[in-house]
Order: sequence, then C-alpha cells, then structure tokens
Amino acid sequence: MTLMHVTTRADALLVRDARGRPAPLAPAVEAIPRDAPVAILVHGYKYRPFDGARDPHAWLYGLPGDGPGGADWPAELGFSRLDPADGLCIGFGWDAWAPHGPSFARRRRNGFAEVYDRAAGAAESLAALVAHLHALRPDLEVDLFAHSLGARVALQALGDPRVGPALGRALLLGPAEDAGLARAAVAACTGAPQVFHVA
Repeated sequence: MTLMHVTTRADALLVRDARGRPAPLAPAVEAIPRDAPVAILVHGYKYRPFDGARDPHAWLYGLPGDGPGGADWPAELGFSRLDPADGLCIGFGWDAWAPHGPSFARRRRNGFAEVYDRAAGAAESLAALVAHLHALRPDLEVDLFAHSLGARVALQALGDPRVGPALGRALLLGPAEDAGLARAAVAACTGAPQVFHVA
C-alpha cells in the first residue's frame, strides 16, 4: 500500500509521503496495480493540518506505530504497509477547526457553524484531487471515506462534474449534513457512485 497525505491550503494541494516529506503524487498513482483500491479519507470537525494537537495526518491517517493517534483509518480499512497490491490510501486534510467563543463573539455563530461553511472550499480541493487522480489513471476508481463534517465536504464534491466519472463509492459515517442537501448532492453527481450513509 502507498499512503499519501494531501492537505488543502491557500487554494493549493500539498502532497507528502507517509513520513511527512514532500513527494509527487504521480509516481504513487502510476505504481498502483490495475483494480487495486484507491481511497481518500476525509476527517470531520476539530482537526487542523500542521497543528500538532489536531493534525489528522498524525492522529487519524497513519498506520499502527506511526504516530500518537489511536485511530489508524488506513489499517482499519484493510490497507497495510506490507502489500503494495493493497492500493493507494490518501489522507485528505483540511482546516476543520474554529473555537466557539471567538467565533460567536465576532460572527454570532459557533465554531462548528464556521467550519460548516468552510467545507465548500475544502470540497473544491477534494474535487480537484479526484480529477487529478482520474487524469493520471482513468482506469482507477476512487472511493471516499468521510466522517461528520468531512461527509459534507465529500457530498459537496460530488456535485463537481469532474468527480462523477472517477468515483466508485462514498462511505459517509455520521454525516453532518442536512438530509435534503445530501440528497441533492447525490442527485447532482454526473456518475453513478454508490453512496452509503452510516449513522
């Protein structure tokens, strides 16, 4: 398995390898065996890349023994560091943290509401990442695994016409999205992905 970390920041995608070193994505994508899985993991609220206490790449997207996190999403999804035929697993990081107090004082909205609105920008970056993967390897099918507000990011990305042809499945765990908006996002997808909602 190849594990890559991608972070959206200032309208750019920063790509790093599993050890946190800058690395191009294309060689990793080109090395994936045909029919091997490609999964993009999207975290929810309270995580912020490059903030040690909140960095999803350290806390969620590592493999056992890699960092301080107790949740190793790649391993739980069946990816391992031992078999390159496992495919490609990409941890997608976006700024999903805003404190409640200052946000409420400035905007009369809590931090969660501020991050909920911010998800649209992350969705644009996620759609660009999926489109890039599809351009590099049109034969690959990309799956999304998203939790909470990460599901809002994934759902908003579904409406981008670049995403539909590349998407296989979207697994949404405890999605923090209005049901009507979620149905509209799935209906807007130009492909025919399987979308699973796990409460």
